[in-house]
Amino acid sequence: MLSTHWVVLYTSQCELPPLADRADRFGDGLFETLLWSGRELVLLDYHRDRLQQGVDRLELDLAQATIDAFWAEVTHRLRELVPFELAAVRVSCHRVSQAPGYSTEPQEPAYLSCLVKSQAHSTQRSMSLSVSSIRLAIQPALAGVKHMNRLEQVLASRELAQTTGDDAIMLDTAGHAVCTTRANLWGWIDGQWRTPLLHRCGVRGTRRQWLMNELSEELEVEVVECDLTLAQLLEADELMISNALLGFVSVSAVDGQNFSVGAQTQQVADAYHRLVSGS
Repeated sequence: MLSTHWVVLYTSQCELPPLADRADRFGDGLFETLLWSGRELVLLDYHRDRLQQGVDRLELDLAQATIDAFWAEVTHRLRELVPFELAAVRVSCHRVSQAPGYSTEPQEPAYLSCLVKSQAHSTQRSMSLSVSSIRLAIQPALAGVKHMNRLEQVLASRELAQTTGDDAIMLDTAGHAVCTTRANLWGWIDGQWRTPLLHRCGVRGTRRQWLMNELSEELEVEVVECDLTLAQLLEADELMISNALLGFVSVSAVDGQNFSVGAQTQQVADAYHRLVSGS
């Protein structure tokens, strides 16, 4: 039986000198949270692409062959350890350096590691949201990638713990709706799915990209990336959120305003369930 706590599955690093890990010191790294279906890492290609985009953005010294070999080893070990069982998988990629301050030296090594824990089948049909008072900083240079600097989400999650909500909508400092503390946002508005533009801040989720690039065509629905205010989201006929472990979940309420669990959300959730189950 797989542990309910994170355990190390695989790492490419040896023991590090004190203060050498820049992920610990500065958040200088990336991470991916994936779902293991019991057969495969769900939507692995989207995770690989986003990790590579982050490696390029942070200029980490990692050869493509090294990354490919890492993913192959992780998949092999998961097949041996947890066949036919759901698991949550966290992959981290971070730079190691003993250079003083924030600066880095050319060709400093970067390392990959993988943690795994058991993942229960999601039975949550809908979630209620609050609206966080914590605003996301606008930083286009980091927009889209899943970097390790998550203090805004930490603060928002601490605030959320004082409410009865399951998650919280986060706006940026200009007032645009961006995401929740852990998921991408969707609104069914005027017969199409609308999701916030993420060119200022936020993470381009793998389920978000799958719906935009593939599922929308299969379901013959239109998906639009656009600036959305909180007021516009609250006028949606349906709201849903998505991430790698939740999949697609309907929003039942936002700060007391109720929403129906609609047919459009259910259609997306059913398609995702078929993807994960292989049916």
